[in-house]
Amino acid sequence: MTHLTTHPEHPAAAYDPRMLGYVDFAGPEETGSTGQTLIRQIFAYYQETLFCTPRALAFLSKLGVSDTGLLEQWQVGFVDRTLGKQLPSGETREGAWIRGSLQPKGLFVASGGEFFRGALVFPNVDGQGVIAEAYGERITPKLRSGTPYQLYWSDHHAGFYNQAALTRHRSILLCKNPLDGLILTAAGFSNVVATLGSRGFDVPQLDALAGGGVEQVTTAFDNTPEGTRASRLVSQALSFYGIACRRLVFEVGTGPKEHVCSHGAGSLESLFKDSRPCVQTYESLTEDGLW
Repeated sequence: MTHLTTHPEHPAAAYDPRMLGYVDFAGPEETGSTGQTLIRQIFAYYQETLFCTPRALAFLSKLGVSDTGLLEQWQVGFVDRTLGKQLPSGETREGAWIRGSLQPKGLFVASGGEFFRGALVFPNVDGQGVIAEAYGERITPKLRSGTPYQLYWSDHHAGFYNQAALTRHRSILLCKNPLDGLILTAAGFSNVVATLGSRGFDVPQLDALAGGGVEQVTTAFDNTPEGTRASRLVSQALSFYGIACRRLVFEVGTGPKEHVCSHGAGSLESLFKDSRPCVQTYESLTEDGLW
């Protein structure tokens, strides 16, 4: 296990405004119509940035994540707003093209800032190796009112995060986002997959579970009304294929992140042993306001 260390040679560690062009970003001749080469470079930059951002590393350490191998497995990055300073000047042809390409794709906003600014970021790759979507979670404790903590970017669906786990396990632990998935993996659970949000469970993912021979899914969604509804809807979909569903029951209003911060990662094992069957019923439909 390799523990987190910083990489001071990265420009984000000691930004010098003269270092424009530190990264040789792909121009229009190299990217093709999808711009995937450029997108891969952007997320690679974010991954490098994580390791020279002490506050991001400290945030992860509080969640029990201190293994660089896991961060590489989940392709975790951090967006510290230095990317815009590394892109070629917008007054050049290449710089104007790069910035003009990233904004329609949603990775830059209309004001010119990065969509995932201030967030840990988790790209998800589809079966063809294309970065298809990404999840971001901001780590600043108190943001301005109305500023979202969770961010979602999607070009097209790419299946589960850590989908390879389906080939190794018959019992799967399902998380609502990849940060929760990373936390549970760091706690010792190797059978973890994650969706892009609690409403991100879709038909291709259901088919992947059935096609992989999965026999049981345990949801690790937050113990909130939304998390409860999502768990029950997942259980209803799983029942079509005869896949059993259970649920980790966290304290009211909390999920994996809050649980680990309050009780430590070691307490998750007993929580897993105390998981409860999760079944969609008429009573639960009326309770959730879905009927």
